[in-house]
Amino acid sequence: MNTRMTSLTIRITVTIAALTAIFFIYSYQTPAADDSISPTGNVAVITETGESGKSNVDFSWKDAEGNTASLNDLRGKVVLINFWATWCAPCRKEIPELIEINNELNDDAFTLIGISVDEASDINKVDMFIKEQNINYVNVLDDGRLTRQFGSIRAIPTTIIIDKEGTVRETIVGVRTKDQFMEIIKQYL
Repeated sequence: MNTRMTSLTIRITVTIAALTAIFFIYSYQTPAADDSISPTGNVAVITETGESGKSNVDFSWKDAEGNTASLNDLRGKVVLINFWATWCAPCRKEIPELIEINNELNDDAFTLIGISVDEASDINKVDMFIKEQNINYVNVLDDGRLTRQFGSIRAIPTTIIIDKEGTVRETIVGVRTKDQFMEIIKQYL
């Protein structure tokens, strides 16, 4: 009887944890049209997104200087998009690997973009974290529209690899090393 109770307790705990993670990802509110979230020195904000569920996704962002850019602007490059959060221990472990990748590949053929899924109210915390970690690639704060657009973000870290034509080629859930990422990226360069 104890084995059955333990097994049941484990299944309930795992189910609750999974439902909590799913609720977190899907509980974002799309911001009001007044763009109430302002970019900071290290964190850009989303201005527009494309349609969900397409293999060729697009979104645009604005930085603190008022410059705008979009994923479509990066056609011709392989793009690595990494969904992460300041509170995510596996994400924190992976970030130094991503910094190294960006140092090696940041050129005309490759771009790395971080997408923070922290709460909008924590944008200053995200900004400070990026500064403290010396993160050297663009970071955008997700307001929930990107996790919905990509459709496959159920856990973090999740990394998306987009080819030079703008098509999503890989969705990688969980932590990877620099070498593991490089092996995948080089297939599309």
